[in-house]
Amino acid sequence: MIYTPKKYAGNLHLHLERMESGEILKGSVPVGVKKIDEMLIPIAPTDLGVVLANSSHGKSAFMMHMTMNAARLHNADPKSYAPPIYITRETAIEELLLRMLANFAGINIKELKDNAPFLDWKTIHQQADEMMVEYPVVYIGHSIYTQDNRKMLDTEKAIECVKKVHDSYGAPSILVAVDYLQRFDWVGERDRRLSIARVVEEFKDLALTEKMPLMLGSQAKREVAERPYPVPMATDAMESANVEQTADWMISLMRPCKYWEVGSVIPKSKSNQIVTPDLFYLNVLKQRSGVTNEGTYASFDMRIFSLSSLDL
Repeated sequence: MIYTPKKYAGNLHLHLERMESGEILKGSVPVGVKKIDEMLIPIAPTDLGVVLANSSHGKSAFMMHMTMNAARLHNADPKSYAPPIYITRETAIEELLLRMLANFAGINIKELKDNAPFLDWKTIHQQADEMMVEYPVVYIGHSIYTQDNRKMLDTEKAIECVKKVHDSYGAPSILVAVDYLQRFDWVGERDRRLSIARVVEEFKDLALTEKMPLMLGSQAKREVAERPYPVPMATDAMESANVEQTADWMISLMRPCKYWEVGSVIPKSKSNQIVTPDLFYLNVLKQRSGVTNEGTYASFDMRIFSLSSLDL
């Protein structure tokens, strides 16, 4: 389309009016932690957000946290949005539901697994039903119990499933989370780098055409761990050179306990930050406006999958 000043004047004024009324913020998903949200503008409809981290640094846990935030926003306005969608080739759906239950009920997930014969399962089943009402999430992935003869989930099938969910609800999802990029490919493309690049572009196009935010987890290169301060940067996405260019919103995650002993001081940290098992560093790599290459520490209790400020 060609838009001259005379033609786009109406669109600009309409956009300004919607910003003034607060409507333009609808459909955006904040992290929900004050210190992080002061730096990071919420991921918004049509945005492709990328969460970049090395293995076991909280990538999936952070995306699950964002999905649960989105579920609460859906519950507040169920007519405007479909529930969040979580797409994974990494983890069985039942295991993800167990993590959500640990968060909802405040039950240590290790206690759930280690002390199963001694728990009050009637109460836990009731909490599971309550959790599914509060956190309505649509999952696209593989189950421990339900087997079928279809091939493994690929990018094209994932995109088709998202569109089917939107059609069934008559509205776009409040958020789509894809865990994670390097586990997906594009059928027919033999070159691994080209395949990953195509996947990134297709998910970005999906966010645009379906008018919803899409969050994509990406594995960082192993070389990150060799740096004095091992925080992934925008160019560190494994096997993909176009993540930085395509993403609208990009953060990286790092768990200091993976590199330094618990109880020690992180070298050269401005506040002499002490390493704890729950300490978590989030770095803003890219956003449309606002700060970049700034980060903050937070607490991520991996026992109950709960993200919070350090000062709580």
